[in-house]
Amino acid sequence: MGGFGHVIRVLLVMVLALALLAGCGRGETVDVDQVRSYADPMAENILQAFNDDDYDRFFKDFSQTEKRAAPPEPEFLETNEQIKNRIGDYVSKEYWQNEAKDGLVTVFYRAKFTGEDDVLVRAIFREVDGEMKVAGFWLDSPKLRQP
Repeated sequence: MGGFGHVIRVLLVMVLALALLAGCGRGETVDVDQVRSYADPMAENILQAFNDDDYDRFFKDFSQTEKRAAPPEPEFLETNEQIKNRIGDYVSKEYWQNEAKDGLVTVFYRAKFTGEDDVLVRAIFREVDGEMKVAGFWLDSPKLRQP
């Protein structure tokens, strides 16, 4: 295994989503209420699944492309443990903003974990066969960036 940084990258920085994010800036107007109607529950599900170490529930709303790129369950569980050792369990999130471009919607939340109060959550969504799906998901904080 390539260390803690590599493991986090495998779980939270899906290769395809990272490439898509490069073109995801401000540009398109989206209805905030509409975005939040799908983004808030999907992000909450992912964060609660993180707390519960529930692999299947964590990836439930991801697109098939991202599901295929997901790490195997043992690696997911190891990564979760390492993240929890740094920032604790997820407690709550607050919507911050969203950006839309090229059919992708990026939603940002400020989240509280038991070991860190200001964790940035970034979730990317795209429409697949008429449904919004998760195309990428990241956690970022000072404690997670420490070597």
